[in-house]
Amino acid sequence: MQSLYEVLGPSKSVEERNLRVQQLSSYNEDLKLSIFETNYIDFIKKEENGLFSIIKRAIVNNLKGDDLCFYWDIHEPIQQYIEYFLNKYHYKFKIEHISYSSDMVCFLQNIKTVAGVKDLLLCFYGELQQIEHFSKSKEELWQEYNEFVTNNQEWIEKKKEGR
Repeated sequence: MQSLYEVLGPSKSVEERNLRVQQLSSYNEDLKLSIFETNYIDFIKKEENGLFSIIKRAIVNNLKGDDLCFYWDIHEPIQQYIEYFLNKYHYKFKIEHISYSSDMVCFLQNIKTVAGVKDLLLCFYGELQQIEHFSKSKEELWQEYNEFVTNNQEWIEKKKEGR
C-alpha cells in the first residue's frame, strides 16, 4: 500500500507537499459532505424506515395531544439525518435513548396541534420537492418552465394585468 506522500508524488519543498495535503483534505471534506447528502436524500425518499414513516408513526402515537415524538431503533444510523432535518427547519427537539429498550426517541417541542403537524409535513414535502428540483438537469428544468408557460398562458396574462 502506498503512503500519502507516494500518492502525492515528488515535490520540490515541504511547503508544496503541505499545500497538496491541504488540497486533498479539502476533497476529503467534500467527499464526506457528498456521502452525507446522498444518505440524507435516501433517508428522505425511503418509504420504509424513512422520515415519512417516522413522522407517520409519531402522528399515530400522538393522539393524546402530547409533544410529538419520533422513535427509531438505535441500530438504525439515522439520528444525524433527523437532527439535520429538524435543525434546517428550526424545530426545537431533544433526543434521548430509552434505557429499557433499543429505541431512540426525539421529543419535538411545541408540536401538539394539527397545525404544528401540518407544518412539519409541509417541511417534509418541501424537502422532497427540493430534492426533485436539484436532481434535474438544466434542460429538464427549461422544458418544465416552457410547458408551464404554455399550459398556463391565460393565468400568466391575468397576473401581468393585475400588476
